Amino acid sequence: MPGSEREAGAATLPAALVDRIYDRRARHYDLLHTLTTSGMDRRWRREAAWLLGPRDGAAVLDICTGIGLSALELARVWRACGVQRFRVLGIDYNRAMLARGRERIEASDAAGSIELAWGDVTDLQRGEREAGMAQLADESFDAALSVCGVGGLERPERAFREALRVLKPGGRLVVVDVHRPIPALQSARRLQGWIWHSITRPLLMRRLWGWNDPSDFADQIAAAEWTEGERRWRFETLAYQVRCERWWGLPFCWVAIYLGRKVAAPPAAEMGANA
Repeated sequence: MPGSEREAGAATLPAALVDRIYDRRARHYDLLHTLTTSGMDRRWRREAAWLLGPRDGAAVLDICTGIGLSALELARVWRACGVQRFRVLGIDYNRAMLARGRERIEASDAAGSIELAWGDVTDLQRGEREAGMAQLADESFDAALSVCGVGGLERPERAFREALRVLKPGGRLVVVDVHRPIPALQSARRLQGWIWHSITRPLLMRRLWGWNDPSDFADQIAAAEWTEGERRWRFETLAYQVRCERWWGLPFCWVAIYLGRKVAAPPAAEMGANA
């Protein structure tokens, strides 16, 4: 990768650069992701599937699906719960990742339940303007999830607004992603801070994966709002946890897990009266 790309610093990585990085990573993405997360990513995907709540006939949106690992794990979990009839649509912008994902899904026993589509998760109506892109209708999904996908987005707040739009009222959203160390919870503050700023963020997240820091995603979800006529919608937080995982036996990997649901927001007049 050219020096200017590697030295991007704290600025948000542009979408075109992230797309090029994933072009190169697609073929061995699953192996690389397992190595860089010490295999914890599969447990995170399994946990996300449980939090969504297995239910018969549900339509689930997988945001930044990549090669479909979260969709496949959801299928395993839900079928283990006796749920056989469901549909998962995975959306991603990178065509190489989608191609690799389709190979994996076709070779699995979940091929009839999972579909991967090219699309822009920050604008799921873009298909109206660009041929071949997914176009999703309002209130067409029962649940949505994103596992290790937020960091690859230049404007993640737009993806959460789109999730609000396409979810049905009461629909659940689960997001799992890495998080910066929290000083109050650190047992080895200086060491964990050094690892985050010197290794995790610049080398693993930015250079290897092209990730931006996703630590603030819960605030971005809380700020998301979608208006349809006179109705306003937002996400209600049901649970939020930041915890430290053991990375190759050492307590250096922090992860945040969010669970929320789509609810009606108070009218603007009511909010002003209560301010």
